[in-house]
Amino acid sequence: MAWTVFEVEFATRARQDEQVRRGLAERNARIRDAVTALLTEHANAFGIELPMPAENCATALLSLGVGLGVQRATDPEVGVAVLPGVIRLLAGGPGKREARGKREARGKRGLGCGRPGVQREARRKAGDLG
Repeated sequence: MAWTVFEVEFATRARQDEQVRRGLAERNARIRDAVTALLTEHANAFGIELPMPAENCATALLSLGVGLGVQRATDPEVGVAVLPGVIRLLAGGPGKREARGKREARGKRGLGCGRPGVQREARRKAGDLG
């Protein structure tokens, strides 16, 4: 939480110095690029079709993380469970309520990614399953 507050304060001050602002923007772009690459890699590996371009998913996830940090700076009771829920939705999986209903209907836990057998198939290809 303290780190998020520091980042927000630094970004606010960086607006006043073009060189610092540019450097911070470049750093943030590298982070977005790294998250975009991870999302693309995992989407391809698990056969997931992202609901929007990976770059937009990366921006949304990073923005949600920063926004949650800012909210928790003033109210530590703000929950962070929304973050994995949004990740699950971006991955094409069901929301928490929908997943619970499907698991209850089947009488067992889901595989966690919203696409039956995708994780199992990925593990099989990696040599983890026979």
